Formats: sequence, structure tokens, C-alpha cells
Amino acid sequence: MSRAPEVDFHPYDPGFAADPYPVYARLRAESPVFYSAETRLTLFARHDDVRTLVLDGRLGRSMDHVTPPEALAHRRREAGSERLPNYSRYVRVNLLETEGADHARVRRLVAAAFGPRRVRELRHSVCALVQHLLEERMQDRRMDFIADLAAPLPVHVIAELLGWPPHERHRLRPWSAQIVRLYDQLLAMTPGPVVALNRAVAVAEIDGPEAALAIVEALRGAEVEDYYLFHAISADLLRRAGRTADAAQAYEAAIERTANARERDFLQRSLEALTRS
Repeated sequence: MSRAPEVDFHPYDPGFAADPYPVYARLRAESPVFYSAETRLTLFARHDDVRTLVLDGRLGRSMDHVTPPEALAHRRREAGSERLPNYSRYVRVNLLETEGADHARVRRLVAAAFGPRRVRELRHSVCALVQHLLEERMQDRRMDFIADLAAPLPVHVIAELLGWPPHERHRLRPWSAQIVRLYDQLLAMTPGPVVALNRAVAVAEIDGPEAALAIVEALRGAEVEDYYLFHAISADLLRRAGRTADAAQAYEAAIERTANARERDFLQRSLEALTRS
């Protein structure tokens, strides 16, 4: 079987993350089907090709459902799945990661909860929840849109969909902390500043911005310090911690380092909003 031509493609490079669109345009124009040695995958760059593949019932998110058990067990051993048993199990039972009969079985279980009628029925409770979250912040006359509304809202809506009792929803936060522990294990297996930066974002949602800032500050001097997202994440954490002057400096550093015009505009608006507050 012939292989697609290999292309120099580095999806994990910070420069690509900062502005991937020129690379995408070049791939669409010059290499619509190519092999990436870094990902060890054959990739498709054009929408029509991707759509055709997605709609082809012979293909799927993974090929585990048609892989012989011995080969599947060998591949998981090679990938070191036993080193992260809880994460490995989560991936194997996740609706988005399964195919074939396993996918159909799990999808049938959740289909009723996410049907159009059920979603329409949630309208009143979602509106009431938004009102409640806003009223909680009214007395302070200021709010963090992400932390005070955007982050808790979907958690409560999902809990409502699943019929989770309101008096037990406080358990969701400790469970989220387990995600951070997965980052801890990932960091131990593949240490690096980008993984550590991702871990800091997760820690901020569990332990607050100050705890996350300690992780970010420890990364200073590493190659990630030239990465605009290092400074953008620092700025957001500093803003949430009330350190306005430091946050402004971090926003300026992020603006200076990004090559993406949309990201620059967003960061500039964030900086202007910070200085107005």
C-alpha cells in the first residue's frame, strides 16, 4: 500500500498554535493529503475530503472495534496505557472515542437526554440559573464573566440534564480536581513547559489563580516564555488575582509576541478593559 507524500508539519510547535492559518492555507493549496512523521498519521487538509471521510461508515474515530484483540492489547502496551489506568479506561468508554456497537450502546443511553424536546424544556431553568448567577454578583457591581458565569453555567446545565440533585452538585468540583491529577501524571511521563502550562490552567479552575501563578512563575526562563500564550495566561491569572499592573504588563508582552491579528485584537481589548476597570 502506497503512503501519502510526507510533509514537514509540526502541530505541537508554539508558533503553529499562535497562528496556524497560513500553514492550513499552504496545506490546502499544495498538500491536501499528506503524511506527518510527527503525528504518524495521514492527514487531509480540505473540507470536502474530510466530510467524505466523516460520512463513510467504514471509518471511525479509531479502529479499535475492528482490530484483533491481540493487536489492540499490544498497541496499548506499547503506548504505556497501563501507566495511566484511570485515563486509559476513561478513553475506552468515552462516547466520543468509541466506535461500532459500543458507540451505539452508549449513544442510545444519552440520546433521550439530549434530544430537541428535552433541550427546549431546559430553557426556563437555564434562564433562571443565569439570573441567579448574575444576581449573586450584583452586590459587588463587578464580575469575572468566565469564572462567575461561563464556567459554572454549563456544569449546572449538564447536571440538570443528567438529573443530578442540586444539593449534591458540589461534588462536581472535587471530581474536576482529578483532571488536574491526570495532568500531574502526564507531566511526569512527558515533562515539558507546555504540559506544565496546561496544568496551570486546570489548577486555576480548582485552586484559584494564585496557585496557578506559582506554576507559571516557575516556568520563567524556559523556552515557553517566548510563547505568547505563556504571557496571555499569566495576564488572565494576574487579572483574576487582582494584580492589575502586573496583568497589564503581561498583556503587553503577549500582544508583542503574537503574530495572529485576531489574537492581538482580543488581547488588546482585554488590556483596554483592564485599564478601564
